[in-house]
Amino acid sequence: MKKRNYFLMGAALTPILLFYGMLARETVNIPFLDDYSGILGFVSAWSQLGTIHEKAMVILTSQHNEYKLIFANTLYVLHYLAAGHMNFAVLSTVGNFLLLPLYLVIYQMWSDDRRVITDRLMLFVPVSWVFFQLQYYSLLNWPMSSLQHIAVILFSLLTIYLLSKDQQRAFALSFIPLSLAIASSGNGFFVIPLGCLMLVQFRRPVRILCWLSTSAAILALYVYRYNFNSSQAHADHSIVSSLHHISPLYAFSFLGASIAREGSYIPAAILGGCLSAVFVYATADKFYSRNPAIFYSICFILVTALAVSGLRSDLGIAQ
Repeated sequence: MKKRNYFLMGAALTPILLFYGMLARETVNIPFLDDYSGILGFVSAWSQLGTIHEKAMVILTSQHNEYKLIFANTLYVLHYLAAGHMNFAVLSTVGNFLLLPLYLVIYQMWSDDRRVITDRLMLFVPVSWVFFQLQYYSLLNWPMSSLQHIAVILFSLLTIYLLSKDQQRAFALSFIPLSLAIASSGNGFFVIPLGCLMLVQFRRPVRILCWLSTSAAILALYVYRYNFNSSQAHADHSIVSSLHHISPLYAFSFLGASIAREGSYIPAAILGGCLSAVFVYATADKFYSRNPAIFYSICFILVTALAVSGLRSDLGIAQ
């Protein structure tokens, strides 16, 4: 039995080692695209400020297009203070390694499933091979991207996992990753309504009030000095008008982008539609009662896809 477990652990660890080995081989200390303005420009402006209050406020209020990247900005500043300069290879490595705790969170969601499942570890091995591959390479070895997009998924799913425990201590701890999710990227806010649904499901009215009041405070801090006219895609540059640009076709294509083709988005749209259909079936089958953590994590992905369609659909589905 031990030999079998060692084999399964090795099968799960192999893609992780290959993944990080390839990334380490290709990591370079060179800024890329948004790194120039989002990291070098930000740190340059931050370093020229005179007071601690000014430095803290620019971390909290500076905006890169539609996003306030408070988590990433904080890491940039800490790295600059520690090293005296910006090393993009180090920042890339930090962003890449966020996938490890995310993988562990997903494993915990899987292992906490209430159903009787034999060979649980063996069934999770394929997740390693799907998760640790380079199909989403555009997020990797690029600090601005990984420290935003990987970070928000990690902290959002961790929040959902803690809420799913339906325990007082886990509920109290959930506010930490919730704050970090919102500080990482705007779609971290989607965890707030999803958290409400979970607490309603668990029939926790006192926790709902605490959840909403704390979330309102976080929202107020985020919108302070927020520029609502910073859209990259819309002619009017309005973030609010993104609601009028939500496109199910774009959302389906986003969900199925792993099989997109250069000349056609149709395979991606079909896959996205199939994944959405699976979610509808899971809802009808009351999967939310058997594994709320995974169910609401899927909800987070679907809502994010709709939001992306609102923010980006004007750029065209191919883009």
